[in-house]
Amino acid sequence: MDEMLKFFSVIEDPRSHINKKHELPEIIILIVLGVIGGCDSWVEIELFGKTKLDFLRTFLSLKNGIPSHDTIGRVISLIDPKVIQEQFIKWVLRNKSNPEFQHIAIDGKTLRATSSTHGKFDNYGVVSAYSSDAGLCLGYEKGNLKEEKANFESLINLLNLNKVIVTMDANGLTASILNAIVDKKGDFIVAVKSPNGVLKNYVKQSTSKEDVEIFEEEERKSHGRIEKRTCIVGSFTKSFNDNLNDKRIQERRVGIYPKFNSCMKVISERSCNGIKSVEERFFISSLKAPSAKFSCELIRSHWSVENSLHWALDVTFNEDRCTVKDKKAAYNFAALRRFVLNLFQKETTRKISIRGKRKMASWDDNYLLKVASGASFE
Repeated sequence: MDEMLKFFSVIEDPRSHINKKHELPEIIILIVLGVIGGCDSWVEIELFGKTKLDFLRTFLSLKNGIPSHDTIGRVISLIDPKVIQEQFIKWVLRNKSNPEFQHIAIDGKTLRATSSTHGKFDNYGVVSAYSSDAGLCLGYEKGNLKEEKANFESLINLLNLNKVIVTMDANGLTASILNAIVDKKGDFIVAVKSPNGVLKNYVKQSTSKEDVEIFEEEERKSHGRIEKRTCIVGSFTKSFNDNLNDKRIQERRVGIYPKFNSCMKVISERSCNGIKSVEERFFISSLKAPSAKFSCELIRSHWSVENSLHWALDVTFNEDRCTVKDKKAAYNFAALRRFVLNLFQKETTRKISIRGKRKMASWDDNYLLKVASGASFE
């Protein structure tokens, strides 16, 4: 655990030295190990520490024992979330065992059970960047979900996007966000919804031509469900790009869009017990002439941020039930949950669910350290 201690020792302790009984890096590591071992609250982390005190003292000093849950919450609430965020991203980028990232999905999530000190729901939210290739959360940006577009842009500015394809929902369809991706030598695929009438109508027209490329796939799932996806790829013309930006200038819109090179329409047909449903979705992209199959795979991969990150945080780590009231503490706890989720994704010796891995870590101290050892800082 020496590497982890050194890594978290970079975080400046905001407390006065007077009456300080517990070292900040040890408190953070206690939280990390507690979350690995199935803890979802400060109270559970305190109980975890007291139960495993002798084991923890084999690599932590813990001179004054385990801090109380009130102390843990108070100390975490004093740390600037930006500092934790910077350390998180440094760890992901420095870890040499991580593969090259080719696709990153960006999406936001609400911390639903968290509220302000006055009892008023404050829309605490976290925008995360998830690599479908590596199965890792690469970074995150905290902020009110009313400012989600600004959070998208802030997160993009923190990431290395060279030769990376970024996928986003319609919240990413903003000139400043798309230009930030292109400026960092990345590409994008972003959803188009009804408020963007001009773009949506053009995608409809472009994907209705006779010379478009079409890819179809059918998938049979459990309970008699059949899903069929059809991806149609069209192209953007230079004249349309010019006219679109001329119109934005006339309407005094903020920012000029980067060049759009292609567009996609995905038709999803579902059949279950004789009931059929059809849904059409539209996308625009900076990619030049991507194949329909490749486009379909990327658009499907975007949902990994929901299925493998957000769903896991809610169902396995009970993030939506976490009632931490302090905003800084809520964001820092959310960051450490993402750190631990990455550790579980890197631990591949056990072919069981993350929920099962958490239980194993709570029972088996050796497995607990094995999961924590995935946090290589080389």
